[in-house]
Amino acid sequence: MNRKTIRRIKKIVELPLIGLAIPLAIIFRLVNCFTPIRLTPIRANLIGHFVLDTEYYLRRQHIALENHRLFCFFGTDVSNVQWARMVCRRYRVNTIFRYIWAANRLFPGFDQYEKELIDRDFDTRDAEGILDRTRPEIIFTPEEVLLGEKYLREIGLEKEDKFVCVLVRDSAYRESLMDGIDRTYHSYRDSEVSKFTDAAVWLADKGYWVIRMGKVVKELFRVENSRVVDYANSKDRSDYLDIWLMANCYFCISTGTGLDEVAGMAGRPTVFVNLLPLAHITLHKNCITVPKKLIWKKSRELLSLKDYMRNSYMSTDEYVEQGIEIQSLSSFEIKEVVVEMEEMIKGDNVLNHDQKSRQEKSFQIILECDKLNTRQYQFYRNANARIGTGFLERYWSQLCQ
Repeated sequence: MNRKTIRRIKKIVELPLIGLAIPLAIIFRLVNCFTPIRLTPIRANLIGHFVLDTEYYLRRQHIALENHRLFCFFGTDVSNVQWARMVCRRYRVNTIFRYIWAANRLFPGFDQYEKELIDRDFDTRDAEGILDRTRPEIIFTPEEVLLGEKYLREIGLEKEDKFVCVLVRDSAYRESLMDGIDRTYHSYRDSEVSKFTDAAVWLADKGYWVIRMGKVVKELFRVENSRVVDYANSKDRSDYLDIWLMANCYFCISTGTGLDEVAGMAGRPTVFVNLLPLAHITLHKNCITVPKKLIWKKSRELLSLKDYMRNSYMSTDEYVEQGIEIQSLSSFEIKEVVVEMEEMIKGDNVLNHDQKSRQEKSFQIILECDKLNTRQYQFYRNANARIGTGFLERYWSQLCQ
């Protein structure tokens, strides 16, 4: 039985429960006459939204306190039980609020009794620079910290060792959902984990440990180095370690997928490689980004930054229809930006005048194009956000056209 069928059965079963919740919805409205309370669905099926929505709301409360109490429920299937457990320590979460919420929607003016955790216009964007001004709110218990440290010792890390998480998106997780939805349109976001080998070996040779992340993955990460751990394919993989490792890594290497939000919320720097579309570039975090190479099929030339932004499509077919070929970064290019991040964190990578000029020109183009696009994604820029220096230098004459 696939997920779509299960959801249909759930809806049928829930109808009587919603009916029974009608008196509770009326009481809820009456209570609002005396104290402001709100019903709040939490997007829990996508780990990126799940993490950012819940953490960002709490941190925003430090900047702009809202005087109402939330009564929450998980509006969808839970993508990570560990994060759900941590969220429940900070929010009032109960399934009964789901039925009160549904019953309340049977009456006029239901929306004034509801509250979204974040403004959907900004989606997963820190529009106000709140992350830079606040500290994490959803944190681990001392027992959970000890459990994570125990795992690191078991795989060989000493107390002073640092580890880097590698998160490479492929089609395996989508295929595992079995929800009857054709998700091949997202294949433009997939990458081959084998192309991350050189970067992993370089990091291991520098003394770091490298942990390949992932809940369901397509390929093994075959690296002949004891400091490179294919955690995604190990018996140790768990929802708990997925969160703990990403929150405690030295930095994260990601192709732009939901779990990297954990590193971002924990203030861990991130290398985004093979990121598409470029309109989704993450400028509000401490990160370095290098997109996949987009090539005009007719001229065989790389798209300019303006064309990258104008052709920020959300499906593989759209790129094909526009005569655009998608090329993943090479092993060398991935390693190059990983080296840049490691040096930047240590303070060994100071941009010269020409490099700074290219960065500023690139961001100027991206921000100007973003304002012209149908959907705006850029609102706040972290001082450490940059595009890969080597990528800009190598292709500058084509990118700045």
